[in-house]
Order: sequence, then C-alpha cells, then structure tokens
Amino acid sequence: MKKTFSTLLLLICVIAANAQKAKSNGVANNLSIGPIVGVNFSTLRGNDNNSFKTGFSGGLFANYSILDNFGITAQVLYSTQGAKSKSNSNDVIKVNYFQVPVLLMFYFNKPGSAFRPKVIVGPQFGFLSSAKTTIGSATVDTKDYYTTSDVSGTIGLGFNYSVGKGIWLNMDARYAHGFTDISSGSNILSVPKNTNNSVISVMAGVSFAFGNYEDL
Repeated sequence: MKKTFSTLLLLICVIAANAQKAKSNGVANNLSIGPIVGVNFSTLRGNDNNSFKTGFSGGLFANYSILDNFGITAQVLYSTQGAKSKSNSNDVIKVNYFQVPVLLMFYFNKPGSAFRPKVIVGPQFGFLSSAKTTIGSATVDTKDYYTTSDVSGTIGLGFNYSVGKGIWLNMDARYAHGFTDISSGSNILSVPKNTNNSVISVMAGVSFAFGNYEDL
C-alpha cells in the first residue's frame, strides 16, 4: 500500500513539474487534485451463480490537462467488491482492493465552458486488501485464495462542471473489466479458475486547482 501511494505521489510531482514547465513556455495547462467517492456494483465472472453486490469506492485523484480536449487522471481508491449468490442472497463474497486507475479523458464543448462532457478510458491496477466469504452465518477469511494483484480495462462517460474559479465537480459512470484470473489455485473449490472482476461504478469528486491555473 505504501508503494501504491508513493507511486501516485511521484506521478503527481512529475505532472506538477511538467505543468510548471509548460506554463513557463506559454502553454495553458490545468492540474487539480481532490477527493472522490462512489458506489460499486460488482460481480465475479466465472461462476453462473454469482450476481451483483453493492459496495463503496473512495479516495483521492489528480487531473492534468495540457490540450484543449485531452487530459489524464490518476487515482488511488479503496474499493469494496465481490459478488452475491443468486440462489441465496445471504451468501456473499467480499474481495476488497486498493485500485489505481490511470485514465485518459477526452473532453467535449469548448475550452472554458462550465459544462464539459467527457469519455474516459484506460487501465486500472488493483492490489488485494482483504477477502472474506460468508455462507449462512459462517464467515471465512479467503484472502489466500486470490491473487495479490489485478489488471482491468476501464471505460466510461461523465462530465466536469465548474462550481467556481479552479473548482470542478467531476462525475462519471464507468465499467472496469478484469483481465486477470484472480483465483490463486490454492483452493479450487472456493475460487474456480478463470474468475475475473467485473465492476460498474458511479463516481463523484471535487477537484481544486493546484498552482497556476488556466481555463482550457
């Protein structure tokens, strides 16, 4: 986890340095940082008996733009995921991650517009935090049955809305499609092979300008 936050901090520092360099060269740029929270609707592909469960996602994010209609966002999120059983809604699989999405953003509307729709796409890197399975009244720690990391592809739609100088409301709905088989193979009966994460998220964040800022 420390490595994850250190990586994001390093990324933010590099972006900030490049943003300042671009500014000194007369190129408009935006760098903003803020909190983000949302709700997850997750399941585990690979078992026909699994259905979606509701969870939470939240953390910090940094947005950077240097072109009129193009930007990048790096995020560190704590995400509660897993699945419910179709045959018994009391049987629940909880697989929680620290997620690091690094997403490209393509903006619509003219630079400086208060409302800017966007398309987001990019990879997401997951680091397993905990895993538990509840069957009836019994809950078992199953962290050892899952791989420690996961890679997903993310795509979504959203918008940024200006609520003040250098302050933006960031909204999006995204889908993360897991490419990693997260079954570790240590207990094939609990976690079948070819088990993959599948998560729909609705996210809301507020970004605040960092350093020099120009409306793009």
